[in-house]
Amino acid sequence: MTTKITPAVAGIAALYFQKYPDATAAEVKAAILDQARQDAFTGAELPNNLWGYGKADAFRTLTGPWGCAPDDYTLPPQNLEVQILMPVKAKIGWDIIPNAAGYQVWYKPTGSPFSKIKAITNTRIISGLTPSTEYQVKIRAYCEGLGFSDFSETITFTTPPIKESTTIAETWINMYPNPASYTTTLEGIQAGAHVFVYALSGERLYATVTDDSQVLEIPVRNLPVGLYQVIISEPEHITTKTLQIVH
Repeated sequence: MTTKITPAVAGIAALYFQKYPDATAAEVKAAILDQARQDAFTGAELPNNLWGYGKADAFRTLTGPWGCAPDDYTLPPQNLEVQILMPVKAKIGWDIIPNAAGYQVWYKPTGSPFSKIKAITNTRIISGLTPSTEYQVKIRAYCEGLGFSDFSETITFTTPPIKESTTIAETWINMYPNPASYTTTLEGIQAGAHVFVYALSGERLYATVTDDSQVLEIPVRNLPVGLYQVIISEPEHITTKTLQIVH
């Protein structure tokens, strides 16, 4: 079986050397091969002549394989904290579990039943909160094929009152992936927000009004490669983001 170095693998190696400058070539090779993924396409019989050792995974190569193994998948996420707090929104974050397929965020006003929403990464924006209200939040990770971890510690915060000078920064709204090929997702938007996609020429290519899910998936696969403006118009403010489309 011939070993081939693709540009993607070379990029992963460069990132590894950046993080671990004293690593040897053998250590880099071992990290890439050990953390290569297998799936329905690669099959379980690896290495083979079609897929080699599997699909190279830059994230796992740099972070390691811990988390979501049979002996540790129940360990809860750590260091849950409120990163940004506003009258009607809160951005929370926690330490990432590299192999988690996702997370559940449970939140509630103190004394009420919990509501839950999904998170793909180790941050989440909770929208639709009530000003001057105490909330409780806890999270747990989901490990594919194993189940949920234990819950993190529960944290408590109080939303501030609304003030006329209050503005919400663009960091409230996440857009991923960016660059995008097929779809891009807006997270943390308010219900009833007007969302538009414009070409740099000024031509409007997409328009919609959001529901109450806080998440909007925008199809972009039919748009040509290039840069676009995404405009999110909410009652308090207008947010503009630049989207790059690649195919």
